[in-house]
Amino acid sequence: EGDGGYFREPDDLLGLAYHLATVQKVDLAIDLLDLNLRVFPDHLGSRVYQARLWLMKGERARAAEILRAVLALRPGSVSVAALLRTAEEGR
Repeated sequence: EGDGGYFREPDDLLGLAYHLATVQKVDLAIDLLDLNLRVFPDHLGSRVYQARLWLMKGERARAAEILRAVLALRPGSVSVAALLRTAEEGR
């Protein structure tokens, strides 16, 4: 029996979110990542990419909030810390 075409891995929808963002469907990509995080709440890649999308929209405070939560889970992440500095400093 087939899998019914459902997404089974957290990266499945993350890849779709990347594609949506490349065609300027950022709001839809953010919504899709919200859905992905409901199903896979521990998927940090979805959280980080969602923060990047909020930054693209100029929503630095929302991005920073997400990134602080990621850093609480992964305090040693240099790339997330750098992205958080970008969000906080507005660069």
